[in-house]
This record gives sequence, C-alpha cells and structure tokens, in this order.
Amino acid sequence: MIKTVIFDMGGVIITLDENKAGKRFVELGMKEFAEKMDPYKQSGLNGDLEEGKLSEEEYRRQVSEKVGREVSFEELQQTAAALSIEDVAQRHG
Repeated sequence: MIKTVIFDMGGVIITLDENKAGKRFVELGMKEFAEKMDPYKQSGLNGDLEEGKLSEEEYRRQVSEKVGREVSFEELQQTAAALSIEDVAQRHG
C-alpha cells in the first residue's frame, strides 16, 4: 500500500515565475529574499520552511522580524501564489 506521494511541483507540475515572486518579496520589504531565490534549492528562511525546519507561524514571525513590521499569513500566501503562472489543469488538461 502506498502511504506517501511526493510531488516535484516547481517546474514539473506547474511553471514558476521567480521574477513575479521576487517582486512580491521586494514589495513586502524582503529584498534579500528575492535576491536569494533559486529555482532549484531555497536557502535561508525559505529553505528552512521548505525543508520543514520551521512551522508556518515561526516563518511568519521571523519574516516579520526581518522586515520590521507584522506580516500576515495572507501577505505570505499572496507572495507564494505569485510563483505560479499556470495551474495543473491548464498545463495537463
């Protein structure tokens, strides 16, 4: 019985737009995040979140500390959503 399925989303199932996401990071006051974006391996806080080393709340709290203001989950979700430029149905439908 299969217990776990892992999907490689970025560039495989969906097309990513790092420039659009980078712009959103800059708009949130996270220029260094945009500069560290890598289509293959994230580093810093983004890498820690991706690897499960940080909870979503801890990530949000640390981002808020770095930018000097409270950043909401909604702002982070919009930034993450900016990465995707197409959905699965559109690409494989």
